[in-house]
This record gives sequence, structure tokens and C-alpha cells, in this order.
Amino acid sequence: MRTLTLLRLFVPLFLLNAVYYFNPLQEVLIKGLANSRTFQRFALKTHIHIQDAKKVGTETLESHLDQLHKATQQATAQYSTSAFPPKNKGPPIPPLRGFSGFLAAFAKEVRQDLGLLTK
Repeated sequence: MRTLTLLRLFVPLFLLNAVYYFNPLQEVLIKGLANSRTFQRFALKTHIHIQDAKKVGTETLESHLDQLHKATQQATAQYSTSAFPPKNKGPPIPPLRGFSGFLAAFAKEVRQDLGLLTK
């Protein structure tokens, strides 16, 4: 149990010391790369390549979104005009009430089930 506690304390201290030890080496490496013409050309080409990829990706995404928007508009226009054609301009007519209303609705359902109902 005591060994685990010592390990828990030792590992972070070891990592911290390693970072402090390699920090001057890291600074020398960064300064050397910053002054290197080859690395500067590599960085510039990489930057240009990434910008071009972003531009192409953005254009492709926008074109796909435009196509989706147009298709959605066409589908909703077709659905709204064909699915529910306007029948009357006035208020809806209430169904018949009572036993005669029940018989009329029942006959309509039977005709629909038998395929005799014309629309």
C-alpha cells in the first residue's frame, strides 16, 4: 500500500522533471526550425494545402446543402398541393348525427374495405 503511494508521488515528479529537463532542448529546436528555410517552405505549402482543402470542402458542403434545400422545397410543394387538394372554400360540413349518421359512416367504411369507394 505504501509502495503505491510512493509511486503516485514519484511518477508526476518524474514527468515534471523531464519536462523541465527537455525545455531548453525544445526552445533550441523551435528556434532552429523557425530559422530554417526548408521548414518555412514546408509550413507554407502545408498551410496553402490546408486552406485549399477547407475551401473545396466548404464549396462541396454548400452545394450539397443547396441541393437538399431545393429537393426539400420541391417535396413540400408537391406534398402540399397533391395530398390535400382544396375541396370547399367554406367551413367543413359536420357528419350526420344519430343512427342515420352511424349507418352512413358504416356503409362508407364497408365500401372502402371492398374497394368500391370512388374518390
